[in-house]
Amino acid sequence: MAIFRLTPINPADSHWSDCNWRKPVQVRAPNERRARLVAARDLAEAEARCGRNLDDNPWVEPELVHCEEVPESPFPSIGEISVLTPKFARH
Repeated sequence: MAIFRLTPINPADSHWSDCNWRKPVQVRAPNERRARLVAARDLAEAEARCGRNLDDNPWVEPELVHCEEVPESPFPSIGEISVLTPKFARH
């Protein structure tokens, strides 16, 4: 798997109004699409407001979030598909 960094392009944009976390996120995933979906799901669960429905979640939108593979990451590429940073408590 790969490590991806997702970075909001313009955190002040109105699409982010319900999201507290507007900083870069690192995700272990097999591809960019899955990285976006995992970030959207986990951040929505952690914040309870930010785009609970994937249709209105900014993390899945390429025009709102830049996504790049991180070739040299401190995180191992082997492991579960998950958000690596930030760490949120899962219920």
